[in-house]
Amino acid sequence: MSQTFVHLRVHSEYSMVDGLVRVKPLIGRVAELGMPAVGLTEQSNMCSLVRFYKAAMGAGVKPIIGADLWVENPDEPDNPFRITLLARNNDGYLNLTEVVSLGYTEGQRFGKPIIQRKWLESRTEADCPVWSATGGRGQGADVGQAGPCQTACRILDEPLPGVVLPGVATHRASWG
Repeated sequence: MSQTFVHLRVHSEYSMVDGLVRVKPLIGRVAELGMPAVGLTEQSNMCSLVRFYKAAMGAGVKPIIGADLWVENPDEPDNPFRITLLARNNDGYLNLTEVVSLGYTEGQRFGKPIIQRKWLESRTEADCPVWSATGGRGQGADVGQAGPCQTACRILDEPLPGVVLPGVATHRASWG
């Protein structure tokens, strides 16, 4: 059986902060490469969802729906960390829309929506968090620095026991 690669954390032009990829060309390229699925996880929103879903289904690609979210950090309240939350099913999609909406209506801090851990506690069965080595100061873990990863996994494992998957970023941007 051949191994298949699937991107789970793509940001499109709808991320508004850090995405440049356009949805339809993304789906075209994914289909061209024979990838069975792709995850679109905009930063703190789901604005691309309808366009993404229609394009993916039309091309025979499974759309994986998610969002890249900022979550409160009880150890460092001024330094939230990022997780990617993927919907496992329709209930997960509904949970995700609720959490994103709560971030905008009740979680505004530092000029961005911050998700409270308690909002995730009742939504564990239908969502799949992927904590990845990205984010603000101290969020990632370079080789030999596991502390930030262990802290984030501990913080997320309390409201989401047994469903946190580690994510790995394999690139480092150089703007020099």
